[in-house]
Amino acid sequence: PAETVAAVLSAEPDVNARDLFDRTPLYVAAAAGAEPPVLRALLEAGAKVDLRGDRGYSPLLLAAERGDRENVKLLLSYKADIKAAEDWLNRYFDTSDKAVRSALNQLKQLGQSRLSIDLPDISDSLDAARTFKLGREKAGK
Repeated sequence: PAETVAAVLSAEPDVNARDLFDRTPLYVAAAAGAEPPVLRALLEAGAKVDLRGDRGYSPLLLAAERGDRENVKLLLSYKADIKAAEDWLNRYFDTSDKAVRSALNQLKQLGQSRLSIDLPDISDSLDAARTFKLGREKAGK
């Protein structure tokens, strides 16, 4: 999957474009529980980490809701706004609900910890996709 994303990103699409449901590629990837290298490729290509989608969720909230701890760490390493996520949960959800309290507690803990995440480097895949694209462009001329 990360290699496929790298190939698509080599065409330099608008990584913050929205679909008919007002969702960005990063939002969809977080909602689907994509592997961290997929999210990382989108972020490295310029995806804005805090753009909300059709339900008002940010990619950080979607990853937290799914329990995707590695994606949460990754999004936070790209400066996802924990405070905005906490405020949103407090404003729109029943904070007496156990799941909401748990999510708020996890966000608080993550906000207080120093995060580091080591993910595979997909630079070689991106370079190969760019080289392939250039070869096709030259052959078509």
